[in-house]
Amino acid sequence: MAESTLTCDREYLLREVGRLLGWDRTVGHWDDDQDTDGDDFVQSGLRSFYYPPSGFLWSFLRDYYTITTVAEFSADTITVSSGVVTKAAGTNFPSWAASGEITLSGLTYTVNTRDGNNQVTLDDTSLTNATASSYVLGQSKYDLPDNFAGFISPMTYRPGASSYYPPIAFIDEFQIRGKRQDHEIASRPMYCALSAKTFNPTTGQRWEVQFWPTPDDVWQLTGRMKIIPDKLTSVNKYPLGGGNHSETILESVLAAAERKMEDSEGLHAQAFSRLLESSINQDRETTRPGSLGVDYGDSSDSDDYDGIYMNPYGGYTQYTGQTLFTG
Repeated sequence: MAESTLTCDREYLLREVGRLLGWDRTVGHWDDDQDTDGDDFVQSGLRSFYYPPSGFLWSFLRDYYTITTVAEFSADTITVSSGVVTKAAGTNFPSWAASGEITLSGLTYTVNTRDGNNQVTLDDTSLTNATASSYVLGQSKYDLPDNFAGFISPMTYRPGASSYYPPIAFIDEFQIRGKRQDHEIASRPMYCALSAKTFNPTTGQRWEVQFWPTPDDVWQLTGRMKIIPDKLTSVNKYPLGGGNHSETILESVLAAAERKMEDSEGLHAQAFSRLLESSINQDRETTRPGSLGVDYGDSSDSDDYDGIYMNPYGGYTQYTGQTLFTG
């Protein structure tokens, strides 16, 4: 389905910046400085629109994610010398081994690198164990998508996996560490915690989720997350939101140009503020549910529940951005 012809694209936004600043209306005629400035104004305006001061979360900045865990691996035996783990020849270490943890003699050690099919190196290079020993390799931490900006709803198991598994509870990272210290086990994940990965200035900030217990099998988990959009390009030319927010986006871009070129707030900043309120109201109406669900525990209007029964498994409902348990 084609995008609405009313939706502003990158070329249109740049052309309107040129009109405001008295530049050539043909963007292809701009010099290098104008190209750079025009792109900066568009991206700055989009950031102001996507992340308004009120903190409002647009419906189009929410998306689904899926995390598929890996099964535990314990083929053959290993020896350890100064943190270098060598596995007896046989089944290769899995490709994900560098993100895993080895449990040996009741203690768990994180893997630093996968050096080959039969060798990994631990973060703890003081460990030595010359005796061929059984072990378990598992993975409790999983990378989240590059555009991840926060969880919105509880993480649930793939439909059909089981009707009886409740959503995975979000807890603090230190609580995960406490649980692992008290009782390190591998099983179906019941808790998870979000944490920022070590910052890499060449790739930017990334996030990961950690589970307890460490997943023992392949589990497919889904949920909803906040996202961070990419900048507009000549190919990816449409901003998120659609045509009904195009005037708000335009005024945000022009306000950014006004602010950066004149170092002051002007008419376009005022117009953006006014249109932003309208856009937020539109977005709320678009996603407003017709019902928050049935209150199975309320029998005040009927002596016999009219055939409605208590849901034994409960459920979740969202109200003003908060997830509520019902049942």
